[in-house]
Amino acid sequence: MFSNSVQSTWAQWKADFTTAVHQRNATALAQSLTAFVSDDTVDALRNSQYAGVDIGAFADVASEYNKYINSNLDVMHAAYSRVVNAFAHQSVLQEDWMIATLRLLCSDLTALALQDNDPQRNASNSVNTLDLFSKLASIFFNEINRDSSKIGSRGRSFFVPVYFSFRICFKLNELTRCPKIIEQVDLVLNLVDSSEFPSADFVTYNYWLGRLRLINHEFEDADRSLSVAWTGCPDHYPRQKRQILLYLTATRLVLGKPPSSQLLQDYNLDGLFGDLISAASVGNFAEYEHLLQMRCTWLMRYRLYGIMKYRLKVAMFRNLMKNTWMALNQTRTISFWQFWNACVFAGAANFTIEDAECILVTLVDLGYMKGYLNHAKGVVVLSASPFPPMYEVYK
Repeated sequence: MFSNSVQSTWAQWKADFTTAVHQRNATALAQSLTAFVSDDTVDALRNSQYAGVDIGAFADVASEYNKYINSNLDVMHAAYSRVVNAFAHQSVLQEDWMIATLRLLCSDLTALALQDNDPQRNASNSVNTLDLFSKLASIFFNEINRDSSKIGSRGRSFFVPVYFSFRICFKLNELTRCPKIIEQVDLVLNLVDSSEFPSADFVTYNYWLGRLRLINHEFEDADRSLSVAWTGCPDHYPRQKRQILLYLTATRLVLGKPPSSQLLQDYNLDGLFGDLISAASVGNFAEYEHLLQMRCTWLMRYRLYGIMKYRLKVAMFRNLMKNTWMALNQTRTISFWQFWNACVFAGAANFTIEDAECILVTLVDLGYMKGYLNHAKGVVVLSASPFPPMYEVYK
């Protein structure tokens, strides 16, 4: 057992650490890790127990972390690797509050990996960081796989290096590494129910997964992941809810079921999406293209420009065809020329009759419109209910 002075130091440290975790103060966490760490302190704490905590195990983590944060950029990955080994293999991980420490370690390494202004060196550091995160996630996965009934903090820590890996992949456009990360997560979720993990970590993972699905044009899967993130994110985190809704709105625009105007207003997104949704819903190409160019820089920053410009066009042609059908008293037969006139009137640039025919073929092939084309007569023959909801087509 410790001397009174060491016990007092440890008690004060634990109080500071608990406060830092409660306040989510990364600076205070780092200070608490290094406040009393020295060779003498580590030796005094090693192989000791206090208040049911394996102090010796934590002393190893704190000692390695102290060396890591004082290392230079060239050796930080080797130093961090030692922290990973000390952190992941010690029984101190059974303490839930150590998850916050893991989050701090991953956050630190991510920031260091991305801070170098030399692109070549930055990429090298970040790839090394991804390898370390993969190693850390693998350690947790092996623990879960060994005994999924005792998931403990090792299992609850699993998603932390996972979503930091996503962050680096997106920052450096290393998205080809993401499928390997997802594969490992899927294996874990086959062993353990998602409710076993902290909801915040599961929400964050689904946010990044949804963004990846959206970039890959897997819209239904993107909708599913982003919806999980949206539902799981508490209302008292409005900034995070808004970020999720931003990508969910783009996804659902393509699927034909955009959020309500009121919901967009609640999160200050109506000014960005409201008029775009209105133009897309009626197939007003001229207005939509004008609005898109006005917001080009903003949409490109969030990787949404290509999706909003190209993937939404087919949906807009479908909406325009539906409005044409309604304007013609829901006639069962519409000529290619009638549809072409509607497209030109709506502002479709450099549009020919052949283009109109190709669009109609596409709408039928994709299931956005039910009917068939009579090319000899230059007409499309529609079924009794020719325009199913778009989101049903994706199912």
